[in-house]
Amino acid sequence: MIKNIFTAICIMAFLASCKKSSTSGGGGGGTTTTPINKPGLYGTLIAGESLVDSSTSTSSTLQFYAAFNKYADSVTTDAGNVSCNGFTLSQLFGSGTPYLSFVTGPWVGGNAAWTVPGSGTVSAFNYTCTRSLPSASLPTSSLTVNRTGYTFTCSSVVCDSIKFYISDGNSNETEHTLKYPATSCTFTASELSSLLSGNPSKAFLRVCTYNYESATINGKAYQFIVGRAYDKYKITIN
Repeated sequence: MIKNIFTAICIMAFLASCKKSSTSGGGGGGTTTTPINKPGLYGTLIAGESLVDSSTSTSSTLQFYAAFNKYADSVTTDAGNVSCNGFTLSQLFGSGTPYLSFVTGPWVGGNAAWTVPGSGTVSAFNYTCTRSLPSASLPTSSLTVNRTGYTFTCSSVVCDSIKFYISDGNSNETEHTLKYPATSCTFTASELSSLLSGNPSKAFLRVCTYNYESATINGKAYQFIVGRAYDKYKITIN
């Protein structure tokens, strides 16, 4: 399925936001959690908003992702012209591959409403998530990341889980996912060692907040995830 909720841009950075499903612990009140990649699923559907703070302005992009399995936890398959809140998703690499779509935001309210026409082994269904998108959590720690150790703090948001993510903008990254009510996470020197110094125009801190739910539809288990990612650029890595 997908590994980390909102990292959409690299096939996820929504997915350093949903295909990074393996997460590690970290300090900060809250226990480690891995809500994504639950076993026995026939599909994972994700809807969210990505906010990018460049220090001079903040932009918003809506992100939708869906993957359907032919059998539980098996290879992906088609499900027709899938849409969420009226936005039609495109398949990443053609027939049989996951669906993905980016739309200029912001999220205007309301819950994620999915329409799946169905195809082959995937029966048609409509589903509106009962969980709302959590609010965005903003980084509150220093914008200078010291590679000898760094405590990443953020504003408190009620949600199922929260991801703390640091990137040097050169495909080097480190992250932790913790349960609510975590508002801080400490990264060790070894976890930060791969990050390159400099490059403040590309390096960023990311906080992702998620809510998730499971539903049995047409006798099959599906997982639905909603979330928000907040990226703070112009940070310095020493």
